[in-house]
Amino acid sequence: MFIKKLIVICIIFVSTFVISLEFFSFILTKYNLLPFNQIPTYSLTYPKGLGVSWRTEKDQWGAWHKKNYFDNHKYNCFDVTYVSNNIGARDNEDYKLNSKDKTIMLLGDSMLEGVGVNYENTLPSLIKEKTGIQTINLSAAGDFGPVQYYLINDYYKEEFNYDDLYVFFLPYNDFTDNDWNFWKDVDTKRYRPYFKKINDSEFDIFYPDNAKRRQSFGIDISLTGLPKTIINNFTYSSNVLRFFKYRKYLNESNSVYLGSHNSDSGYYFQKKDAIDGSIYFLEKLFKNNANKKITLITVPFIGDIISHIDKNDYTKLYWYIKINKLVEKYNINFLDLMNYIDEKNYNGYFLECDGHWNENGHLWALNSIFKKYE
Repeated sequence: MFIKKLIVICIIFVSTFVISLEFFSFILTKYNLLPFNQIPTYSLTYPKGLGVSWRTEKDQWGAWHKKNYFDNHKYNCFDVTYVSNNIGARDNEDYKLNSKDKTIMLLGDSMLEGVGVNYENTLPSLIKEKTGIQTINLSAAGDFGPVQYYLINDYYKEEFNYDDLYVFFLPYNDFTDNDWNFWKDVDTKRYRPYFKKINDSEFDIFYPDNAKRRQSFGIDISLTGLPKTIINNFTYSSNVLRFFKYRKYLNESNSVYLGSHNSDSGYYFQKKDAIDGSIYFLEKLFKNNANKKITLITVPFIGDIISHIDKNDYTKLYWYIKINKLVEKYNINFLDLMNYIDEKNYNGYFLECDGHWNENGHLWALNSIFKKYE
């Protein structure tokens, strides 16, 4: 009898807590008092406003975008709309396959894609506006690294008549984006290409056994993934849960540790196998474009900049020496954006609530490139 009463009390307590949390979350969401204020879609798809419903993971390079799609992304310090074109690239113009017009091809991750910034203020759009030449923007967020740069370029390199290839390398995460040793304890279900070492000098590409191609980014409606999807899409409480999950990223002061020399990341990353694997696929990319004019651009994160200002030298580290040997071997233009930092105003390059470039950051990158290659 006592056990039955205890069960009833527990059920009442849990039900009261859940109902109270949902009501409390509804009020906070209605008055936009949380970093995330998403309205439930009551469907098994991502809600608009998170900037992920336009993303896929079904192509061989994993992270990409749905074709001819748009999505809104609202956060503390920005409210933007993402638009994709006929091949799924972030651009407001369709790309004519097999076009005879000269183009510039751009490869990069979320920084170049322009998370949190409207397209007309992103670097690919600014380059197109300044040069009058079509840019093929093959950049994407979603942990997009050197293996994906190689794969997506290999897929499209015969489709476009481009003379110039610009590769934007973000040391903060490009060394780990395709490193299975990093991701195997984080998420094994993502459909992403990883590199694996096959001998002292070569790497191969593999996909995890339980990874599956998905039309919608990260949506898992299997029996194990369904509860999480229901909470995210059918409740207001998910906004509160997201706040607690991502709270450490919401404070701008935390970004100073991203890329710091104390965190073994970014410009101060020193894991040799991850560096070797990443640079191996950069070299494959360069070999594939031997007849093009190639420019490699390294992009510092805010923690990298702070560490550099504090006189921590990264130019003698293994990755930087290896990068320099690589660009010399293939006669590639090399631009390290760290050399163009305004040490007094670098904070003005980044979104206050996010680590990506803001409009000023994209403009600064444009001016730095043209200052180097006027």
